[in-house]
Amino acid sequence: MDYQTIFGIFSVAAGLVGFGLYFWSIYKGYTKPHAFTWVSFALLDAITFAAQVTSGAGAGSWALGLGAVGCTIVAVVAIFVGHVKIRGADTVSFLAALLGIVLWALTSNPLYAVILAAIINILGVIPTVRKSFDEPATESVTIWSIDLLRYGASLLALQTFTLTTALVPASILLSNAAVITTVLMRRHKSV
Repeated sequence: MDYQTIFGIFSVAAGLVGFGLYFWSIYKGYTKPHAFTWVSFALLDAITFAAQVTSGAGAGSWALGLGAVGCTIVAVVAIFVGHVKIRGADTVSFLAALLGIVLWALTSNPLYAVILAAIINILGVIPTVRKSFDEPATESVTIWSIDLLRYGASLLALQTFTLTTALVPASILLSNAAVITTVLMRRHKSV
C-alpha cells in the first residue's frame, strides 16, 4: 500500500469521526449549523471531488467525496434545526458562492475553476464565521479541527499534486482555521 492510499484512508477515517461528532453535537443541541455554509460546502465538495477525480488526484480526492455526502446531510439537518438568524451579509455571501459555482461550471480552464472554487469556499464559510463571532457557543470546534487533519492528509494523499488539485483543500484548511480561531477567541473573551 502506497503512502497516498494510507493518507487517503486516514482522511476518510478522520472525516467520519468529525462528522459523527458534529452530528452528535447537533443532536444534543450544542451546535446550530448555518444552512448557507453547509449548502455551499456540499455543492463545492461535490463539484471539486468530480474535478479532482478527473484530474488524477486519486486517494487525495476521497476527503472531498466524503465531504460532499457529509455536508449534504448537515445542510439538510441545518434547514430544520440549525442557526436561524440569517443576516443580509449571510445572504450576500451565499448568493455570491452560488454565482461562483455557476461561473465555475462555465469555465473551461481548470486553474480558473479551482481559483473560483477556493473563493467560493471562503465565501461559503463567512456565515459560519459571523455566527461564531456572535454566538460562539453554537459552533463545535471539533469538526473544524478534525477537518484540519482530514484535509492535511488529503493534500499528502494527492497522487497528482498541482495547483489544480491542491488549491481547494488548502483553502479549506485556511477557512477551517478561521472558524476555529473565531470560536476560541470569542469564547475566551466571553469568559
